Amino acid sequence: MRHARGWLGAALLLTLSCASGGAPPEGPAAEAWRTAIADAPADGLDPAAYADPRQLAHDLGAGRLDPRTADPDWHIALPPEPPDDLATGITPDALRPQSADYRHLREAMRKYLAIRDAGGWPLLPPGGELQAGGRDPAVAVLRERLRRSGDFDSEVGADPWFFDAALEGALRRFQLRHGLVGNGLLDGPTRAAANVSVEDRIGQLAVTLERWRWLPRGFGAEYVWINIATGTLEVATPAGRGLAMRVIVGHPDRPTPAMSGELRQVTFNPTWSVPRVIAIEDLLPRQLEEPDFLASRGIRVFEARSGREVRPESVDWAHLGPERFPYRLRQDAGPGNSLGRVKIAWDNPFDIYLHDTPSKGLFDLRRRTLSSGCIRLEDAAALATLLLGHDRPWDAAATAARIADGRTAVFNLKHRLPVYVVYLTAWADEDGTVQFRRDIYGRDARVLAALRNNKEKVSDLFSSTAGDESTSQQKISQTPFPKISLTPFSGGRGLVEARIHLVLLQLEEPGVDAVPAQQLFMRAPLGDSS
Repeated sequence: MRHARGWLGAALLLTLSCASGGAPPEGPAAEAWRTAIADAPADGLDPAAYADPRQLAHDLGAGRLDPRTADPDWHIALPPEPPDDLATGITPDALRPQSADYRHLREAMRKYLAIRDAGGWPLLPPGGELQAGGRDPAVAVLRERLRRSGDFDSEVGADPWFFDAALEGALRRFQLRHGLVGNGLLDGPTRAAANVSVEDRIGQLAVTLERWRWLPRGFGAEYVWINIATGTLEVATPAGRGLAMRVIVGHPDRPTPAMSGELRQVTFNPTWSVPRVIAIEDLLPRQLEEPDFLASRGIRVFEARSGREVRPESVDWAHLGPERFPYRLRQDAGPGNSLGRVKIAWDNPFDIYLHDTPSKGLFDLRRRTLSSGCIRLEDAAALATLLLGHDRPWDAAATAARIADGRTAVFNLKHRLPVYVVYLTAWADEDGTVQFRRDIYGRDARVLAALRNNKEKVSDLFSSTAGDESTSQQKISQTPFPKISLTPFSGGRGLVEARIHLVLLQLEEPGVDAVPAQQLFMRAPLGDSS
C-alpha cells in the first residue's frame, strides 16, 4: 500500500491561498492542519477531499453531510457553523467533538484501518453449528478470523481443527461486542456477523463518526441518552453514568426518529389517546374479529367532531377504514393501559414520548424494535422518581404511592433534563473494545452511500513520476470510502441488507413463540403498540 506523500499537506495549504483567496493557517496551527489532513481517515474522512483546509474545518465542526438530506430521520439541531477564517489559529482538535466517545471511535477506526491494510480477515465457509469439543476444518478459519480482529490471543493447540475452551471464550467475547447471545456457539447469527467484511465495519465506524459531528458540542451537566440502535437508555451525570435500562423502540415500519428536547412532564396512571394510524391499522382489524375487543380493554369511542361518547356496539366498524374513520379512541387508565402507569413527555413534532408498559417480558428480547415509534421504558418508575426528585422532596415510595392511588396525576417539571434520542450502531469502550450493532432501520447504509458519493475528485494532487500514479489516482476516486490506498480495492459485500419486516422471532430468540413481529403488536394488551 502507498499513502499520499508527505508534501501533500503543504500543497493543500498552498492551494487554499491560490484558489480560494483565503488566508491559510499560520504557525503551529498550519502544522496541525497538515497533520489533520493526513490523519483524516481516523475521522472517517478522505484526505483527497481537502484541497481547502477550511472544508476540513467545516466537516470536523459540523459534519461533511447535511443530515436533512443524508438522513431525513435525524432531527437534532446541528452545532454552530465553524469559523471560516483559519488564520485565527484555530486547530482541528478545537472543532472535533470533545466527547471521549469520539476519541475512542477515532482509535477504533485506526485499528480497523490497520486490519484492512494487513489484509482483513478470512470469511467463514457455510456450514452447521459448531461448539466447543467438536472438530471441523472451519474451526481453524474461525480461530484466524478472531485473531485478526483481536478477539483471540491464545496459543493454538496441537490440533488446529479442534474447538477448544480458549476459542470458545474468544467467540463469546466476539458475540457480546456484536450484540449477540454470548453462548460460545458458532451459530447462524454469529457466522453472519463474523463474515461482515472489515471494509463494511470501517464504513460503520465512518458513519458513526459523522453522526457524532452532527451532535451538539455540549449535552449539559446531566442528560438522558437513548440509543435507538442498542435499545438502551442511560442518564449521564457529572459523576458518570447513572440510571440505565433497556427500552423498546419503533418497528422498522414505524421507526423512532433521532431527536432531542427537554423532558417536561410526568403523568401517573395516564389515559391513552390512540393515534389515528394505530386505531385504523391495528385496533380496527381486531375489533372486526372480536366485537367486544375495544370494550374489554377499556378503550372508549368518541365522535371526532362533537366529542360525544358512543357505545362500540353501535358503530358499523365494517365500513370504516383509512378513508373514513370519524372517531377518536381513548383507553382508560389502569394496569392494562398501553402506556402502563407512567408517561414522560417532551415537546417534539412527532408526539413521541417515553412510557411504561404492561408487557414487561418483551424487554428480555435482544431485538426490541416493537413499538409504533414511542419509547417504552423497562423501569419508567425509576426515571420518574429521578426527574421529580430534582423539583421536590421525592423518592421511590412517593412514586409507588402515586401509582397505587390509581388516579391520573400530572406533574410539570421545573428542572427539565435534556433528552437525546440518537442512532449510533458503533462505539468503543474505554478499554478499547469496539462494539457493533445492526443497522436496524437501514439508516447507516443511506449515510454511508452519501459519504461515498460526496467525495471531491482532486486528480492534480499527485504527480505521475512513479509508475502509473495517474491511473492509481483515478482508482482512488472510484474506491469505496474511506480507502485511500493507491492500490486497487477488492471490495467486500455491501452494507445494505434486505429487511424482512415480518420476521419469525424464533430465528433469533430461542424459546420465543414463532410469531410475526406485526402480530406481536397485537398481544394483550393490544394497545401496547404506542
